[in-house]
Amino acid sequence: MEAVNKTKELKAVKDGAEHVSVKTVKASEMQKWMDSRLNALDKPHKYTKILQGISVKEKNSKYYNFERYKSLWKMI
Repeated sequence: MEAVNKTKELKAVKDGAEHVSVKTVKASEMQKWMDSRLNALDKPHKYTKILQGISVKEKNSKYYNFERYKSLWKMI
């Protein structure tokens, strides 16, 4: 969460025991980012690129890069 919030363009909010939502700092940018989801693999939005560059440290001290989740986007 800290890494996302340091971008100053995105904010991470813990909204469940094991869930964090990521939103744009500027509310007016959120819909544009959401609309880009269908093209996220071929033409990612700038906010998607920011998240791709952030690694998340899991509780078990293993690092998972955002690239790991790209295949899941194909299902959306």
